[in-house]
Amino acid sequence: MAAAIRAAAGASRGSKRPNGPIHSFNVANYESSQQLSFDAGELKGSPDRKKEEAAVHDIWEEIDVTEKGGLDDNEFSEALKRMDMGIPNPLIKALFKQIDINDQGIIQYREFLSFINSKNLIFFDEEYNLEFSKRPFDLILERDPETGKIIVAGFNAEYLKDHLLPSSELTKIGESYLVDILEHAESYTDMAPALDFLQNVDLPVTLTFRKQVLQENMALLNEDKDWDLLSKDMSTLRLEKRMKKLTEPTVFQHCKFCPQKDTNNKKPNLSCLEVIHLLCEDENYNWGSFLIISVVMLLIFVSTFSYVLETEPRLRGNDAFVTIEYIVSSVFTLEYAARIVSCRNMWLYFWAPMNMIDFLAVIPFWIELSLAGGGFSGFLRVIRVIRLARIVRLLKSPFFTDYLDVFAETIRLSSHAFGLILTMLCLFIVVFGSLVYEMENIEKGEDGLWYSGDAQTYFISIPAAMYWCVVTMTTVGYGDYSPTQVPAQAVGIVTMLVGLLVIALPVIIIGGNFDVVYTRFRKRHDREARNRELELDSRINSVPYKRVEDFFKQINEHINTACQAEELEFFTEQDISAFIEEGFDTQEKVIALLKAGDIGLHFFPVSVQAYKRYVFYKVFGKEYRGAKQNDPFIRLRNELYRKTAKCS
Repeated sequence: MAAAIRAAAGASRGSKRPNGPIHSFNVANYESSQQLSFDAGELKGSPDRKKEEAAVHDIWEEIDVTEKGGLDDNEFSEALKRMDMGIPNPLIKALFKQIDINDQGIIQYREFLSFINSKNLIFFDEEYNLEFSKRPFDLILERDPETGKIIVAGFNAEYLKDHLLPSSELTKIGESYLVDILEHAESYTDMAPALDFLQNVDLPVTLTFRKQVLQENMALLNEDKDWDLLSKDMSTLRLEKRMKKLTEPTVFQHCKFCPQKDTNNKKPNLSCLEVIHLLCEDENYNWGSFLIISVVMLLIFVSTFSYVLETEPRLRGNDAFVTIEYIVSSVFTLEYAARIVSCRNMWLYFWAPMNMIDFLAVIPFWIELSLAGGGFSGFLRVIRVIRLARIVRLLKSPFFTDYLDVFAETIRLSSHAFGLILTMLCLFIVVFGSLVYEMENIEKGEDGLWYSGDAQTYFISIPAAMYWCVVTMTTVGYGDYSPTQVPAQAVGIVTMLVGLLVIALPVIIIGGNFDVVYTRFRKRHDREARNRELELDSRINSVPYKRVEDFFKQINEHINTACQAEELEFFTEQDISAFIEEGFDTQEKVIALLKAGDIGLHFFPVSVQAYKRYVFYKVFGKEYRGAKQNDPFIRLRNELYRKTAKCS
């Protein structure tokens, strides 16, 4: 982040103010000047336009105290401020000259309305000049460490606010370009050459600034507090993105075992080994890879189902199971061989945990085939069990991985609940196990068996009683033995009730965490499904309404343009999904929410950050709701903003 550096040269507050217009701009006239009168005359046909005209007329009457029939440039500036038009001070005089087409020095309210209702567009030149005759300039300069541009971060003289646009780039000092002056700077943050040049340049000197004026950044240039706060937040997001970009790998690869460091399904001109690797490892590569992985997954189910059925006495020795095993093992062997041959390092690939499971899923068949008839029946029985490792391969499928991630995340969030269960169970098992052992009052009979009263008992020790406690508190209840004495049975009742509480309370916590994780998982899949539907709809152009996704995309683009950010998402997919889940799935519904004013705030999704809700309501709601209640100048303000376009 560039540190603000005060320029060592400039004009004092009492010095001569800059000469000439702050901004020069051209206007593309699509209609003649006579058309302006016609547009103003049309106001009589609409009740809203009459109300609008009356409000403008009242402003003009209040400010025109000398009754000269119009407003001069200073009075016109005051009128724009009262109507909250949001035009920066440096641009007001230039706008005044454009509206005053007859060069009378005053603007009547009908002339202003005519200009607003005309089809004229205002093209502001990006570059403008300021002349300074004395030092210091009272400019606070900083240098952008990414672009190397020198930016006006602020100024210490109030009069400069009427002449200098915020965050303007200093491009020339006199006839010398900043690029040439900074050519020998030590770094992108070094401003010493420019400051030295300003200190020694002959006066008076003309400084050339550049600032792009668009309808998106008009409010920010007017130093709107809400936009200023948003701009600072976007600067933070931009810095975070830069830091993240520095830590991200510059080359994308599908996995660490790819044949090349840049192997991925988007890479052109793949080698033969890369194609084989992606066919076996990446189901999103093409239809062939999807088919191969689908067949492998199907064979895993067939193999597991066959292994289970083979244990049925009436089906043992059936040749069909042998045939299935030959087919499945042959396919698995070929697929495993293709994957290990196409990887970058066979040794590392072989010892990876998931790949070792693949090896264990293949090798039992070939061991059985090699040792068949050699008297190794016991060993082969153990080997067959290892074939069940094939089912673990399902975890490599994205479908099963998603559900496993839900389970793993639930376990992680519920770790404290599991600790609570374990602690309480251990405590009560020891306590109740000891109690029931003592209450049984056991004695050893002459036959060597243990008795409690006249009945035989199995509570021969505290560990044996603790086993009974575990079975009872977990509500399993094998029934293999139970207390026979009344005091011990009373302890048993308490043990059962306490067991219900000990198990139930943490389970509620675990269930709540599962609901949170699964809801998040479901929302993500719903977003992906909706994105696929929107992509299909956009191809056939069949949607009769405006999507809320497109609306928020326009808002993000608006923010990026105004704050000079690059493809940052202020409103994320999660934020948009929150609006959709609340029923605001079209642009029309969201706009209606903004128009509802303070009442609409109660219906904003609470899952969206409070600051984002504030920005959405306060900054962008003005366009539809106005700057204040019953604002009569909404249309005038929006039309004036729309007239602002980039100079070509």
